[in-house]
Amino acid sequence: MLDSNTPAKFISFLYENYLVRFHIHSVNGTLWVAGKDICNILHITNPSYVAKMLPKESVCKHKIQTIKGYQNILWFKVDSLSCIKNNLYLQSFFYWLDTQIKSKLTTTTESSVVLREPILVERSDLKALLNIVKNLTQQLEL
Repeated sequence: MLDSNTPAKFISFLYENYLVRFHIHSVNGTLWVAGKDICNILHITNPSYVAKMLPKESVCKHKIQTIKGYQNILWFKVDSLSCIKNNLYLQSFFYWLDTQIKSKLTTTTESSVVLREPILVERSDLKALLNIVKNLTQQLEL
């Protein structure tokens, strides 16, 4: 799917309250979804659990560079997810994908969007940051 030198480029959509990252294979056009994203939708905490249900050729681990260093992302071939039976969340996801997203994937002029990983901030650091912003805005008003 992706070689180790591929930059972190995805096509991202919002499904209900979940960010879903897709990758379209540049050679054969197959659609892949980030394992963590589909697991969030399925209310499954561990993508490895889903990976065990899928054929080996439908699972790919790809190392990407993020702000915090390198991160392994597990990708699943979208077509292979249909082997997960009796999951209403997945059925709803496929309906959304078929009715709203697949046409956008084939007609979009941008082949990919760079997705930057969010920076995780501790609560105490966030409070300090908010105080800094508050102080700066007060100085600007003076």
